[in-house]
Amino acid sequence: MGMETKLEGAKDMRSGDPVAQRLAAGDPAAPRELVERHHAELYCYARALLHDTPAAEDAVQEALLAAAVQWPRAGVPDRPRSWLVHGATRPMADPC
Repeated sequence: MGMETKLEGAKDMRSGDPVAQRLAAGDPAAPRELVERHHAELYCYARALLHDTPAAEDAVQEALLAAAVQWPRAGVPDRPRSWLVHGATRPMADPC
């Protein structure tokens, strides 16, 4: 199965997702669950696009950390998985 198939076939969690909602509510266990749920997929995607292991690791870490900080303050975005993928691949748009 190619990465495109995996990403296209993955269910996008909605703002009604219990982990995202618990994260937004400040549940201290929710960030770990968010990482466990999304880290592998985000890393594969970022690594394939960035072609740089350390950069991909940093990008995924920053995207997950941003979610852990921003979602409790601003609420969960309508498409949290898409938000995370965008955050993990944003370094491609900003090479400096």
